[in-house]
Amino acid sequence: MSEKYWLVVQYPLKSAQGSKRDHWLKEKVMEYLETVLNQANLGEVDGCDLGSRVVIQRNM
Repeated sequence: MSEKYWLVVQYPLKSAQGSKRDHWLKEKVMEYLETVLNQANLGEVDGCDLGSRVVIQRNM
């Protein structure tokens, strides 16, 4: 299979930096996805950006 696809998982954080629960959830989601993707021979987890966001500034 030569085609590549991206899977992006997003969920709301409890705070801008992420709470203790947010960090725990991130680890569990990454572990689960890594297991499922490997078992199905579909790919791997490439990383995480916890709390990152895109800010668009408009000049008016």
